[in-house]
Amino acid sequence: ALPIWGLYLAGIIGGLASSTAVTITFSQKSKINPSLSKHTAIAINLANAIMLIRVFVWVAIFNINIMKSLALPFIISAFIGFGYIYILAKDNIYKSVEKMEFKNPLELWESFKYGIIFGLIFAGVKVGHEYFGDSGTLIVSFIAGITDVDAITISLSKYALNGLDENIAIWGILIATFTNQFAKLSYSYFVGSKENFKYFAIFNLLIILTLGGSYAILQSFR
Repeated sequence: ALPIWGLYLAGIIGGLASSTAVTITFSQKSKINPSLSKHTAIAINLANAIMLIRVFVWVAIFNINIMKSLALPFIISAFIGFGYIYILAKDNIYKSVEKMEFKNPLELWESFKYGIIFGLIFAGVKVGHEYFGDSGTLIVSFIAGITDVDAITISLSKYALNGLDENIAIWGILIATFTNQFAKLSYSYFVGSKENFKYFAIFNLLIILTLGGSYAILQSFR
């Protein structure tokens, strides 16, 4: 048997690499074994809370000015997310579940695939901005968010140091984040159990409302 905290730890570690991959993998596990749905949802929520921190860290590394605008919304959202996770997990941490087999997200092909995605998104941001202006940048952000937020976050943060309007970069990062959450919600709905989807949907609602609401409130004071 596997300690339930081991399942949650897998969600955390997976979230450092790809919350999308964790969402799909654990949702599939919930479909195979519905009795684990609450636990798979907690692992998915952990991965997605880690993703919020990951986005904040990327922005902090590549663009301090943008970080100052997005720090509070992302930190508050992660805090709210972890609070909800604590409520779900507090009575389950010492339970055990049957062992599960997971595909290694860091194997060579996966690394190569993410490298291709990064390259395409970096190129897409530049081409979108050059040919279609700010609207092109936001469209690319929306499309990129369907699969990943890291590449578009890094790309926009860097381009904001080289001519891209900072406000457009900020909106691009927010759009990509929202798109990514909605995309993962749809993945969870189609490949996972109803209970798994329910707990992830509540998490998503809290995150999206907190992230969008806190950023809007901050903007109103500027």
